[in-house]
Amino acid sequence: MKKIDFSGSEYNNLLNLLSSLNLSLEDSKYIINYFYNQYSYSFDTFYNKVSLLTNYLLSFGFSKSEVGHVFYRFPAIFSYDISTFEERVNYFEKIGYSKKDIIRMCSFTPAILGRCSEVISNRIDFITKLGYTRDDVFTMSKKAPGIFTHSEQYILDRINYFVKLGISYEDALRCFKKTPTLISFSDEALNEKINNLINLGFKKDVVVSIIRLNPSILGYTFESLNNKINSFMALGFSRDEVIDLLTSAKASFTMDPKSLEEKINKYISYGYSKEEILNMIKRNPSISTYSLSNTCEKIEFFNSVGLHNLVIASPKNLIQSLTLTKARYGFYKARGISITQDNYKQLFMGEKPFIKKYNKTNEEIIEKYGEKRLILKKTVDKE
Repeated sequence: MKKIDFSGSEYNNLLNLLSSLNLSLEDSKYIINYFYNQYSYSFDTFYNKVSLLTNYLLSFGFSKSEVGHVFYRFPAIFSYDISTFEERVNYFEKIGYSKKDIIRMCSFTPAILGRCSEVISNRIDFITKLGYTRDDVFTMSKKAPGIFTHSEQYILDRINYFVKLGISYEDALRCFKKTPTLISFSDEALNEKINNLINLGFKKDVVVSIIRLNPSILGYTFESLNNKINSFMALGFSRDEVIDLLTSAKASFTMDPKSLEEKINKYISYGYSKEEILNMIKRNPSISTYSLSNTCEKIEFFNSVGLHNLVIASPKNLIQSLTLTKARYGFYKARGISITQDNYKQLFMGEKPFIKKYNKTNEEIIEKYGEKRLILKKTVDKE
């Protein structure tokens, strides 16, 4: 390893240039040390390379911070000529990436600048042969440009890892399509993520099921998941109930506990006790992920027709669209049938038995008794 002369003006000029890219003093020294010990260029030559490449990237649209990030993450960049990067950046534009895409991809994974167009083209062909469309590859690479820097065998190993877990090949492809950043996870990293979930209280088969439906869960740290569980417990659930909630309603993994707290408080404002609302969610965990405004509209409608307790007695019925529920209610009212807490299940009868009993489809009911139809009728009558 060569000894760096820290006293010369050429070194200080180079240090100042790198520092102007929002790099810390230590990061700037790291870049100089890495490059100086890899190549035989003088500080003056190195300065010119940094200056030329900085101006090129800035003119393309990179910010100073993004340029600095590229240099720090990929210091080998200075071993290439400007013409090399022009060719590579132009190739990305030629095959359909926008400037914004290219800047993001290079900032996220600067090493893609070290891959020539032939390598990128071959990698795209390889990934499409795995079962993805060309558009899939473009979408995935925008989120995880690392698919262009990993070897073909490495990518195959990631897919096979999921298959060995018990996930089908097709589902494994869908997992990486949903969360392409997982392609960069090593076996060791994936093992650690899975063990974290098991240590938090999830069963192995449940973990596999969760990954299949929501692969992004593997991007969470143990601490963040544990904090999420504790936050849900603070709302009034036991740890086992939280695990059941997260297992049954996969979307709740991405939910902010404060969002659920807001929903609970809002539902309580309609006259329900906190215990009733918590029990409602425990019985039907998916309610925790329902739209607050949509659910409130349903509760308000039920309350307006004397069905206040329906939400607590049968929370699963909150899944039915309000449009259909109102149309069904109007249908029964027109037939002289009063819907009460004792016979409310008629509102939520499956379409097939409803057709068998009344010879009417949901579409026909909505067309005749739907809210828009009633508003139109009232307007006509008034005229």
